[in-house]
Amino acid sequence: MRDSKMPLLLAAAVALTPGARGRGDGNLLDDPSFEVSKSKDQFGLVFARWGGWKYKGDCDFRVGEVARTGKHSCLLYGGIGAKIRVTQNVELSPGRYRVTAYLRGLDIGKGTYNFTTEFMFDGKYQQLNKNGTFGWTKLSCVAEIKEKKQAGPSFGLMAPGYFWIDDVSLERVGDEVALTEAPVLGNEEAPIAPPRTQRRTAGLFPRAHPSSSAPAASPAATGMILAAETSRADLS
Repeated sequence: MRDSKMPLLLAAAVALTPGARGRGDGNLLDDPSFEVSKSKDQFGLVFARWGGWKYKGDCDFRVGEVARTGKHSCLLYGGIGAKIRVTQNVELSPGRYRVTAYLRGLDIGKGTYNFTTEFMFDGKYQQLNKNGTFGWTKLSCVAEIKEKKQAGPSFGLMAPGYFWIDDVSLERVGDEVALTEAPVLGNEEAPIAPPRTQRRTAGLFPRAHPSSSAPAASPAATGMILAAETSRADLS
C-alpha cells in the first residue's frame, strides 16, 4: 500500500514546486523554470523534465544556482571542444507557436567554426552569435508547425564558457502573429554589475586552453560575476 502511494506523493510534490508546471497558463512545457532536478544519469542529464545530449568535448549539464525566477535554472558548461544541447519536445498540432526564454552568459568564447550559442525549434538550428558576458536576455521566436508532431525548443553551447537558460515558454498563438525568420534577442534586463571591490579569486574559474578562442577569466569578469552573487556551485 505504501509503495502504491509513492507516485501520487511525488506527483503532488512536483505540482507544488514553484515553476515546475507550465501547463494551464498557456505554456505547453513542463518545468519551464528548471526546478525539478534529479541525480545525474548515464547521459549526464540532471533535469527530470528536460532531455538533451552531450555530443563531444568537455561539457556538462548542471543545475544552475543563479535563477531569473524560482530557485534554479539550467546551466550548460563548456570547455575545450564543447557541443551540448538541452531540449524538451511535446506533441504539437498544426499552427503557430511562440517560444520565449531568458539567457545569461559568462566568458563564452568561440568554438569550432566560431560557433557560440544556439537555438533550435522544429529542427531549425540557428546560431545566436551571443557570447562574452551578459545578463538575463530575452529570446523570442514565432514559428509554424505544418503537421502534428513532437517538437520543442533546444538551447546549445558550442564554445567554452557558462550558459544559463531559465523561464522557457512555448505557447500556441493565432495566425495573425507574425513569424520570425530568426530568434530575436532583446536587451539585457540588467547587465552583470561591475565589481564593488577587488577580490582575490584564484582558482574560481577554469582557465581557457591555449588553442581556444575563449579568453581566460579576467579579474574584472571574476569580480563582475561575484558582485552579481553567482554561486560558486555554478562554477565549480
